[in-house]
Amino acid sequence: MTPKFFRLKEFNISIPTITYNILFYLNKISKIYNCNIYLVGGYVRDLILGQYSTDLDLIVTNNYIHVLKDLHKILDGKLQLNTSFLTGKLSLDNGINIDVTNARKELYNIPGSLPIVKPGNILDDVMRRDFTINTLILDFNDLNNPIIIDHLNGVKDIKNKYIKMLHDKSFIDDPTRIIRAIRFVSRLDFKFETRTLDLINNALKNGVLDTISNDRFYNEIIKSASENCSYKVFDYINRFNILNKITGNRQLDKVIIKYIKILEENKRMLIQEFNCVQADIILVKLMLLLQNIEPNKLFDFFDTITIKKKIRDRIINFSKNNKKVLTSLKSNNISRYNIYRLLNNIDIEEIICYIVISNLDYIVINNVKKYLYEDKLKKVLVSGNDLSILNIAPGPIYNHIFTELKKITINNNLNTKEKQLEAVKKIANNIRKRDIIE
Repeated sequence: MTPKFFRLKEFNISIPTITYNILFYLNKISKIYNCNIYLVGGYVRDLILGQYSTDLDLIVTNNYIHVLKDLHKILDGKLQLNTSFLTGKLSLDNGINIDVTNARKELYNIPGSLPIVKPGNILDDVMRRDFTINTLILDFNDLNNPIIIDHLNGVKDIKNKYIKMLHDKSFIDDPTRIIRAIRFVSRLDFKFETRTLDLINNALKNGVLDTISNDRFYNEIIKSASENCSYKVFDYINRFNILNKITGNRQLDKVIIKYIKILEENKRMLIQEFNCVQADIILVKLMLLLQNIEPNKLFDFFDTITIKKKIRDRIINFSKNNKKVLTSLKSNNISRYNIYRLLNNIDIEEIICYIVISNLDYIVINNVKKYLYEDKLKKVLVSGNDLSILNIAPGPIYNHIFTELKKITINNNLNTKEKQLEAVKKIANNIRKRDIIE
């Protein structure tokens, strides 16, 4: 396997200053420990594509822990080690993430299981990777003239926009690579190389996804939801019927993909209009994706994975209630108090979902805005002590009065205590009249 060599200058690109400085320190550290350090994988790929990533992947030929610890002393940040997989990570305060890995080889004794990791050489490390576009190595020993080392025609596949696996057992060894391939095709606007597509179809036909845990599968779905073009990812996932681990061999309605596209295309507007910068957009996508799946199927799947109970319950409750709630929100005749009751016990993520599945319906948006910016802020200003002063004896009647007062306050905009006290008197009189009649 004869590698090809390319000067970085041939691509009319340069290493960003922030990365250049990190590589400068690494060159000094490599001389201390007599090792070679290379920039690899996605960073090199993105560099060729003219995209600058904040995630740096590095291979070290030996002493990776010492290299990482010395780099930590220089750059500070948060250091994590995973010696079982011969890796470590340094997360910097400026958002740069540096993954350092000892050159290694991986053995898959059981299809779908995590690999057995052993120290290896640079070629071993190249051959353990998923796709040819991620096998490129940048030798930055001469920082002014870095060299790309290409063992498997990764540069050619980048130019031709192909996602190509390294060997025929790739998707059997690690079926999650199927979903990763879909993410790369979607994110980079690439296409599947013909043989790779055939192997994906054959692997899925033979049920390879059943060999991985539901936790690993769910984690890939979360990563897919994290993509800016996740509607494209989920469209492919749906066409390949990959979600059958959750749906029970049933494809999603295409409108689900449309909803996720609406969310992504209007995310900035939604955040601005509804003041929801803190909203968990990944959770919103999950609720949209799983909204039409039978709750019992969701329960069965969630029972097999590690997921917070609150998140699980919110996804399932949205699946149960979304049609009924949306019908009410689209009504011109619904009272403001009833809108308040619908929305007050749910979070902003669910509210965003209702706006999206309404296809940005004006009535729904208007009703939501009234709730968020007006009715949610209206307070009952009357207290139990005020009721006592009005000679209303404590008891179950208090709960009834406050419930009715909240309703009237929202529907009629009773914004002063005086107005609310007048309303209390009428509520109490109506209750007494009703009790006399009964």
